[in-house]
Amino acid sequence: MIIPSLLLGLGLGALFLGLAKYGPAEERQVWAVGLVVAAVIYVGFAIAAQAPAPWLLIECLGLLVYSSLAILGLRHRVGWLALGWLLHPLWDLVLHFWQAGSEFTPGWYVLSCLSFDLLVGAVITRRSYLGNLMKS
Repeated sequence: MIIPSLLLGLGLGALFLGLAKYGPAEERQVWAVGLVVAAVIYVGFAIAAQAPAPWLLIECLGLLVYSSLAILGLRHRVGWLALGWLLHPLWDLVLHFWQAGSEFTPGWYVLSCLSFDLLVGAVITRRSYLGNLMKS
């Protein structure tokens, strides 16, 4: 289950990055929306499983954090988006693989999300770094 799930996440991450690059919207907008969607999915899992109210509050706080990073990334530096994508694997693993969130989040999804997030975060970081080098 582990390797196929991680590979699924990498494949979907590559597809996401490819669509973001050639889609009608600017890449940064797609990256920002994707980050918010990544957080919304966990809220959806909690609602679908009728998770206890405190847990739903935790998921909504996560949505607030990742939405804030997405907005900062849109309005200011793209590094905020990279940070959001690179922090999201902690959200995946700590809360949804090792903690109570695993009761309502499929393990294969968490692992796929982990590799997806790391790939997207690494690519955004690399592009941001190279873009800054080109400006100097």
